[in-house]
Amino acid sequence: MNTIIDALSLVISIATLGFLIKYVRATETIAKQSIEQVEAVFRPALVAQVGLIDKPPSLVNVGNGTAVDIDWWNPKLESQRDNCTLASWGERSAHGFV
Repeated sequence: MNTIIDALSLVISIATLGFLIKYVRATETIAKQSIEQVEAVFRPALVAQVGLIDKPPSLVNVGNGTAVDIDWWNPKLESQRDNCTLASWGERSAHGFV
């Protein structure tokens, strides 16, 4: 009788250990994904605004992160390259509010 109880106790312990390992792996995956999500909040997100006749095209940072060392151009608009701006959403650029 003792042997049966010991065997059942061993089986239950092994099953519990298996579920615990599976739970820890799932929690680790959730932790990694939450870190990626938090980091994504602070990334820049650039949007190109199409220029009009009196306003050249511009880049707008609609994300929360800082966009640094941005270099962009359109070979067809090379003559207007000096007039292009990079502004944050809601800031006033040389051509008006962005």
